[in-house]
Amino acid sequence: MKKRRGISRIDQPSTRTFGWFVRVGFHKRRDGTYGPRHRRFFGDVTHGGKRRALQAAEKYLAKVS
Repeated sequence: MKKRRGISRIDQPSTRTFGWFVRVGFHKRRDGTYGPRHRRFFGDVTHGGKRRALQAAEKYLAKVS
């Protein structure tokens, strides 16, 4: 499997959550911790399958980075 920096797979049957999560562009918060500037979830069902959801996630990542 190819390593995708900024894209993570989420498979959680207990909550029926299946898809790809994109996090990119970290920034420092007031309390000193860091958080992602851009984050978005791409669900398999919403995007018509696992492969299409990944393609949408990669397209979004290219757009914001």
